[in-house]
Amino acid sequence: MVFGEAGADASTGEVARRAGVGIGTVFRHFPTKRDLVEATLVRHFELLTRRALDLARAPDPGAALRTLIATLVRTSTTKIVLAEQLVAGGGETAPAVQASRRLRDAVDALLRTAQAGRPGPRRRVGRRDLPARPRPVPGHGDVPDGSGHRGTGGRHRGEWSHTAGRPRLSASAVEDRAVRIAPDGSPVELYLRLPPRTAEAALIHRALPAGATVLDLGCGTGRLAEPLAGLGHRVTAVDNEPAMLAALRRATGVLADVTRLDLGRRFGAVLLMSHFVDAADAGFVDTVLRVVRCHLAGDGVAVVERHPPGWAATCAENDRTVGGVRILLRDLVREGGVLTATVRYELEGEAAEQRFSVVDVDDERLAGLAAAAGMRFDGCLDDARTLAVLRPARVDA
Repeated sequence: MVFGEAGADASTGEVARRAGVGIGTVFRHFPTKRDLVEATLVRHFELLTRRALDLARAPDPGAALRTLIATLVRTSTTKIVLAEQLVAGGGETAPAVQASRRLRDAVDALLRTAQAGRPGPRRRVGRRDLPARPRPVPGHGDVPDGSGHRGTGGRHRGEWSHTAGRPRLSASAVEDRAVRIAPDGSPVELYLRLPPRTAEAALIHRALPAGATVLDLGCGTGRLAEPLAGLGHRVTAVDNEPAMLAALRRATGVLADVTRLDLGRRFGAVLLMSHFVDAADAGFVDTVLRVVRCHLAGDGVAVVERHPPGWAATCAENDRTVGGVRILLRDLVREGGVLTATVRYELEGEAAEQRFSVVDVDDERLAGLAAAAGMRFDGCLDDARTLAVLRPARVDA
């Protein structure tokens, strides 16, 4: 507010007075005015991003978009002043750029919703395939493993067409029903019915110090993030779908593309759940593991979920129900060490399908993938060896 009113002439003293603190307190937290400007700009973007996420849940997306545009116009002076001061003082900074990108993604998501012309990010899914967003963002699908090793199962993050490299809804997905579909092709309503992953949260909790900072990459509706937050951890949960993040209550949501994420800080634990590392796209797997490493503290721990070693080579078609959602695994094709299959979700007359491709990731392969990203494999948390532990290969200076 101070910068918006006074522009470049805004003083640190006036900021302190408005905040009700001494100027010494301001300087202890922000040694230079540039530090203060950067923090204020980042906070400005964060507040606008939160507003956009809140509006994404509104019943009338058109009205919500108009409200957001009015807010952006009303606060534009503050943004322009702060951005100009930051650039004049030495150029853009990574935290400000990342906060700006998160705001842009939130605005884009609300714009797409308004353009669709129906509440929430919904699209009409019919007889034709609907291609997912043309960038490599993993999906939310819950694949039945058929092995009996996992109780509730996890969100499958390997919905990659072996040839196209991106997820699709199959031609038989839904019979002209309106289904809320995430940008990566995941059926949001069906996913909201799946229960929290309390058993996995308990295993991870025991591996962490009390109150650890946790980054959950590809959090979906927070099936893991929320239980961990309830256990006292400070959880930041990242996903590319506002309707998923809207389900969070205790974890802090961040709307972003995991493959491009750079929050500019490190965490005591980073979670890469739901079979990201099983994806047949080796380049994608390397990218997300490097994102894990760049956010992992030198003494931190990463927990990476995979299918049980050998699953891709041995699993069979199966049918089960989780949280009232019927989940079927079918149409299995194995070629060149790659399993391509379809997972189908059914709930109360609605259905959606995703085609995905995965490979087996045993300990040796995972160790190699981890090493390429600057980490080392350090065993597993569970007897089924699906929750693998990775640590930094060296302690950061």
